[in-house]
Amino acid sequence: MTMHMNRREWLTRSGMLAATSFVFGPGALVARGGTPARAIRGSRAEMIRLHSNENPFGPSPRAREALTAAFDLGNRYPAEHYRELTTLIAEAEGLTPDHVFLGAGSHEVLRVAGVAYGLEGGEVVTPYPTYERMGVYAEAVGARVHRVPLTPGFDTDLDAMDRRTTNGVKMVFVCNPNNPTGMSIPADRLRAFCEDVSRRAVVFVDEAYHEYVDDPAYASMTDLVKAGENVIVSRTFSKIYGLAGLRVGYGLARPDLVARLKALTTAHSVNILGLAAAKAAFVDEPFRAMSRRENAEARAFLYEVLDELGYRHLPSQSNFVFFHVGEDVRAFGEKMRGRGIRVGRPFPPYLDWCRVSIGTRPEMEAFAAALRSVSAP
Repeated sequence: MTMHMNRREWLTRSGMLAATSFVFGPGALVARGGTPARAIRGSRAEMIRLHSNENPFGPSPRAREALTAAFDLGNRYPAEHYRELTTLIAEAEGLTPDHVFLGAGSHEVLRVAGVAYGLEGGEVVTPYPTYERMGVYAEAVGARVHRVPLTPGFDTDLDAMDRRTTNGVKMVFVCNPNNPTGMSIPADRLRAFCEDVSRRAVVFVDEAYHEYVDDPAYASMTDLVKAGENVIVSRTFSKIYGLAGLRVGYGLARPDLVARLKALTTAHSVNILGLAAAKAAFVDEPFRAMSRRENAEARAFLYEVLDELGYRHLPSQSNFVFFHVGEDVRAFGEKMRGRGIRVGRPFPPYLDWCRVSIGTRPEMEAFAAALRSVSAP
């Protein structure tokens, strides 16, 4: 199935998929009913969640089985399971376990890094807008955060960030693909940037949406970690793996950088259930392939709808799309909520742009119907 199917083919396949009562989790409860405006879970009606960049199909059956089995280990401390997941990740990346730092989602990895390099007056450079957790925590410990605007074309302005990385800067943050734009940075440009800037500060590259990218110009920066550069790469089980509620993520860095991050954690922050599900999900390539394919096809459908209605949108390498609504996004969000759809929060300074997550086929068809409704004269 190519990404260029027309709407009729896409919706026909949607109906076939719904008829099979898809078994991949919360999205199945939407798929069985055609294109409802709300997903029904138990006895409670919920809004369609297109605001948090979650995988609507997860956890996978394999992760669910591991999660269920792990209930019997709820009386045990998770240290051994930490080692197992750490080793699994390290082997997949060609690193040692000492290069891996587990956290409660990549959120914790970002938070700890923000604290580690923001203490004692450290300065941090980030794009603007981007995923803000690192900057928020750095400011909480007294750091000065320099937010560098995106280019007029919505790209991360690496040249301006390079110029802004002066002697007081301890960490430079790059989110690739960026959140909320969904746009990625070509590997050659980002690698050259990291190699240069990491001589002056630690470069933290957040790759939360790594598994969704299909742009051949993109590449992970993990090779710089292998080379011993002053670089940290973070990943998460919250997105394509479908484990957002279980809070598992990790960072990859030189052992000395990992040791500095670990020193600022309070204890094992990932519980034994999350560890068990993450281990199973990490090796479940068929589920990731399905999620990647469904996401790309639903994203292509969304582009078609946005083009039909005249909404400008950015090319996304993630599981969300950033598009121009032409009004205050908070007012737009309220209109969509009234039609059973939750969309993304405001991302200053682009307050008339909306980030919408990619859901199941029926969820995206419901979104399209709601968008047509609010766009009608």
